[in-house]
Amino acid sequence: MLHEAQAPAMQTLVETDTLRILYRTGFGSENRTLLSFTGAHHALGGIDVQKPEFHRTGAAFGKIVFVIDKTSSWGSNVDFRTVAKIAADVAGGGAIHAVGNSMGAFNLIAAARFIPIGTGLCFVPQFSIDPAVAPWETRPNRYVPDLDPRRLPDLRKSVHRPSRLYVFSSGMGLDARQAALFPVHPNIHHFLFRTVGHNLAAVLKAEGTLDTVIRSAFDSHLDLAALRDLHPGDIAQLSPSPEPQDAR
Repeated sequence: MLHEAQAPAMQTLVETDTLRILYRTGFGSENRTLLSFTGAHHALGGIDVQKPEFHRTGAAFGKIVFVIDKTSSWGSNVDFRTVAKIAADVAGGGAIHAVGNSMGAFNLIAAARFIPIGTGLCFVPQFSIDPAVAPWETRPNRYVPDLDPRRLPDLRKSVHRPSRLYVFSSGMGLDARQAALFPVHPNIHHFLFRTVGHNLAAVLKAEGTLDTVIRSAFDSHLDLAALRDLHPGDIAQLSPSPEPQDAR
């Protein structure tokens, strides 16, 4: 096991009033780049990609890029073309994958319009923070009271991109309502954890299954049966082809 002092050094690639992009080499030797989209206040919801504990999951990634929406704007203040250029420069033609939690997952999907993300892992993302689409969604205003969602009202322009998206939604409260807004589409592998809240990634980590979920998804080996073997709770598949008994 690596110690904290052995973690590769972090470099700042972009620093503006609204966007910070950091880079470090990964623990793997493969020519694959991981984009990590942080959530509000730079949180990752239990996904420790910044620490050596990520060694098992990140072993396949030689490069890690952290994309930080400094104003917690749910992408409204993020220049995704700048993110795309940095990602391309770092990847150097290699494969690009991504992970994000909550706002970070929302920003990940939004970035798929501009970045050829191979596989994106999205934990408890919102589909929209626009009152015209989701008038009941008030959580982002806790971070940015004057948030203007008009630049990026929802993800409908991003979800049908070629990227393979694994979406892990909570089936409780407002998260369940957000999950219902996502379309059914072949590239979206959407799973609903009916009895787990917004801290889904942290719950899976506590159960000792988060690394396996992430690894299996990046290797395209994750399906509903595998998830049910890993997690004891009630899980439904919403996309691309839910089982008949899970379509209720």
